[in-house]
Amino acid sequence: MRRLIACVFASASLGLMVLAPGAGADPTNHFTVSFTIICDGQSLLIVSKPGSSNVITVNGQPSTSVSVLFGLHVTDDQGNIVVDFQKPGNPPVQTCTDTSWPSGWTATAETIITPAH
Repeated sequence: MRRLIACVFASASLGLMVLAPGAGADPTNHFTVSFTIICDGQSLLIVSKPGSSNVITVNGQPSTSVSVLFGLHVTDDQGNIVVDFQKPGNPPVQTCTDTSWPSGWTATAETIITPAH
């Protein structure tokens, strides 16, 4: 009986692996929303996803950099804190302005931008 269960499980697993589509490596196709942040006077278009995000362009030019988010601070047009997030024990970060929020709101992102390859 154990062998029968093991064979059924192995057959089902193999069948699923054959039928499953391959994983894509292009994060811009998986995460379709992007936003712009301004860091040291440079405009970075970033894929909107949690954690680390691919930088699509820097000042309109294609990029291979990655942004690793360590904090986000947002206040609305009335001065109310909407988001106040910061990872504990973070390394030195760059503070950037997030321009994706409504007019009158202020947003800063604490991030590390990896060098382009």
